[in-house]
Amino acid sequence: MEERKLTKKDYVVVSSMLFALFFGAGNLIFPLHLGQLAGANWLPAALGFLVTGVLLPLLSVLAISITHSEGVYDVGKPLGPVFALVFMVLIHGTIGPLLEPHGLPLFLTQLALLHSCQPICRL
Repeated sequence: MEERKLTKKDYVVVSSMLFALFFGAGNLIFPLHLGQLAGANWLPAALGFLVTGVLLPLLSVLAISITHSEGVYDVGKPLGPVFALVFMVLIHGTIGPLLEPHGLPLFLTQLALLHSCQPICRL
């Protein structure tokens, strides 16, 4: 496959997509809240946030771009198809249902629990 040179417009589009991919409300609100909770231990908290919020996402983009992979399965494929499949399922399982609960079902569950325990719950 022939590689083409990226134009300035391509760089602007790709950089804005990467910015939109990694920057969300959590990256705007969470560091301030983390700093407030950390108190005097702000340096380890900041380093932990930088590693998990900046370094790991950057390394994942670099891994995909260096290996010229089309996805998570292709990243694990050099170690075998079974590993690639297990790796892909674990990655998607931890990002999706385990770490990123959707807002509406969570909100509705909270409302249902609050309504059902209202006589005994004092909030």
